[in-house]
Amino acid sequence: MDVVLQLAQDLGVLVLFTVTPWLDVPATRRLRANPTSAARLSLYRRICCAFWLGLAYVLAVAGPARIWTIARAPGEWSWLDNPYGAGAAIALCAAFFAAAFWPAVRVLRDPAQRVRFTRGMRSLAYFMPASAQERRWWAAVSVAAGVCEEFVMRGFLIQYFRGALDGSLHLGLTAAVLLSSVAFGIGHAYQGVSGIVRTGLIGGIFALTAVLSGSLLLPIVLHVLADLLTLLVYRPDDDAPGADPGAARAT
Repeated sequence: MDVVLQLAQDLGVLVLFTVTPWLDVPATRRLRANPTSAARLSLYRRICCAFWLGLAYVLAVAGPARIWTIARAPGEWSWLDNPYGAGAAIALCAAFFAAAFWPAVRVLRDPAQRVRFTRGMRSLAYFMPASAQERRWWAAVSVAAGVCEEFVMRGFLIQYFRGALDGSLHLGLTAAVLLSSVAFGIGHAYQGVSGIVRTGLIGGIFALTAVLSGSLLLPIVLHVLADLLTLLVYRPDDDAPGADPGAARAT
């Protein structure tokens, strides 16, 4: 039975690197070419289903207890035992999340700022939620992404590559974090090369947050909040009632 689970873990990692990055590419291209509300809703539903199915698979082959805690073994990242090293790592994570949440803070203080941020999202307007129904599904996608991606990308992959799972590789924490970040980046292949690089770096910050906090709880909370706050910053129905910015861009 252990051999079966080990093979299932290996298969899961292989699929994450070679199959899942390309699943959304055709649907995203079709959406970009014809960015209707129905197409967005269909994609949101597919994404939600894929996330939860992926999480179910990972929990079945690895178990939640093994991937929830990201504890450093003796000697791993000993630079975090130094107050200056730990302080620098915490400052880096804090600066990243402060920058990520700053647009929402600006909008809360001055709703007029939302128009400026909306303009900055024009290249992704085809994908962004416009109607009330789309926004509800975006909230569902945000929760699914925050929970499932952290369990799979930060929990499962880091523990797999560092050797914390039975029969997994023993590459060390640094390599595990790098490889999990690469997987997270190519998992967003539908955003193009720049999107892969950007999300890969973001994955590294989430991984560092998991290591610093010792579990997936903080990364999950921050991930969900970061995605949900999009709904605060991007409200085209309020700023341009009746218009669909994604559809307008495609015409």
